[in-house]
Amino acid sequence: MEISDEGVLSSSNMYFLIPSEFAQNVLYYLQYAGIFDCTEDYRVQRNFLNLYLLMLIDYGEMYIEYRGQNKTVSSGNIILMDCKYQHLYKAATKLKFRWIHFSGNGSQAYCDQLYNRYGSVFDTSSTIDKTVNNLLSMVERNVINEHQASVYIHQILGELSNTQSRLPYASNNSISRAIEFISQHYAENLSLRDMAAQVNLSPYYFTRLFNKYTNCSPHEYLLNVRLKKAQEKLVMSDDSVENVGFVCGFNNASHFIRAFKKNTGMTPNQFRRIQF
Repeated sequence: MEISDEGVLSSSNMYFLIPSEFAQNVLYYLQYAGIFDCTEDYRVQRNFLNLYLLMLIDYGEMYIEYRGQNKTVSSGNIILMDCKYQHLYKAATKLKFRWIHFSGNGSQAYCDQLYNRYGSVFDTSSTIDKTVNNLLSMVERNVINEHQASVYIHQILGELSNTQSRLPYASNNSISRAIEFISQHYAENLSLRDMAAQVNLSPYYFTRLFNKYTNCSPHEYLLNVRLKKAQEKLVMSDDSVENVGFVCGFNNASHFIRAFKKNTGMTPNQFRRIQF
């Protein structure tokens, strides 16, 4: 369809979709999508739109203002915006980009996490490039499989996280040492200060670094180690629930039971009765 927006060339395409009630309630879903060729006159400014926007720059440069930051992005960059925040984006040069407006499922939580960890600008990958093309191909042919579209959107969000954290914690010596220390001393009364001291970092910097490489806080990681060890002991031994909790680092049985149920959805005794 021909697009009348200023700065959008006639070679551009835009697609409108009507998601089903099921998709809106359960899935990630597309609302609009397109491929735009633009002149330097292209400009969009919004105060509010209850959707999320992903743009993949194919060539040229785009200037963006979003959540108090001004940036110029270029070919190979991806921009992810929560459009409920005031935003502006415009062509800084001749520009071509692919874009999708989406929502649904865990979009808010996922986009919040990505922004809080990495900001709004990402490097693309072959996986994201292919998946965006798959989505656009689907809407171009007007053959919308909402379940597959939801999978594609989820893949894109997951890959955005992966492209920003390609180095596993093993590639960071401090985090690797901290992981080893926690694995060996999880049964002890470990504090954040204890863990940070093992790698000669301040508690504040250690927490930030640990979060970056493991996607969880040191406390969350320690708790997960303790709970996994507790599951092993509940299945493999006849020890009392109280003793299992104690040898896994919980200072009293009620704390252990509460933590176990909160994270597994069942009490230790209920877990023990499961047949594997």
